[in-house]
Amino acid sequence: MNVKVRQIKETFCELYDADGNDVGIISSELELNDVRIQIKEQQLKGYYILWEDENNQKNHIQIDHMGNLERWPYGFFDVGEKQLYKLIGWKK
Repeated sequence: MNVKVRQIKETFCELYDADGNDVGIISSELELNDVRIQIKEQQLKGYYILWEDENNQKNHIQIDHMGNLERWPYGFFDVGEKQLYKLIGWKK
């Protein structure tokens, strides 16, 4: 068996402020966490992200003033987590 370098498609989402202004595109889990930290540190309210899942369904996900997401849908910035589960033998 040979090892191959596979191209892994990263997800992305758009960030909006409380007034519905498009703040920008988040294209990595690190960027998402940085945004969440900024929201928490500044105690901002009303921010949300729009994310399109593999079924082309738009997901509106609120971020509270503590940087918490109201929900974490399957497939949303979870590739790294799934890879770690495989490495350590956990099942999700």
